[in-house]
Amino acid sequence: MGWEIDIAKIHNATKLIAEYYVGGRGNFYSLLKAIANVLAQWTGETYVGAVKERGVQNAFQRFFVEIFCLACELENKGYPTKTEREFVSCARYQGDIYRYIGSDSPCLKCEGVEYNEIYVSWSKEKGNSYILSKLYSPIYLISAKLSDKFYGFDIERFERLYSQISHKQSNIAKGAEREVVFPTLKEVIVNIQEVINDDET
Repeated sequence: MGWEIDIAKIHNATKLIAEYYVGGRGNFYSLLKAIANVLAQWTGETYVGAVKERGVQNAFQRFFVEIFCLACELENKGYPTKTEREFVSCARYQGDIYRYIGSDSPCLKCEGVEYNEIYVSWSKEKGNSYILSKLYSPIYLISAKLSDKFYGFDIERFERLYSQISHKQSNIAKGAEREVVFPTLKEVIVNIQEVINDDET
């Protein structure tokens, strides 16, 4: 696929996350920088409709599992810092999310929705012509609602936090995607509909 995913950076960030919340070791700003580097790969080096290679998928999966573990630990911490609290809010998105699924190749057909615990990209916006334009029919729009024990990771909110503390624009979030990371769990799905891509040739 030509992706330039640095799996070593993902593994390193995952290790730093665990060390921070398990052993209390590390600087939180340095940790956020490592997380930002991985999220930049997630949004900039993975492609709509394309299946990730197994090693890449596993690395990202462990990373996001640790992200949510970190948020839980910080939430239960007696005296979290302001930045730690703001990070927790990034991993506590609840509300409506939407996801298009389809194939990135006219030769391959999407077989429908596959439910699993693999973290994938969703959007807070129902319509996204850019994502739709990258997919071939059949295309499905999944609508879900996160509430109760279900939380997503809000990349847009993380970018605002990281840009604020690093004093520079990080460009992690892409365009109008308004991305939230969450698995495709049957419990939160409220609707699935097939959609037509008018741009498809």
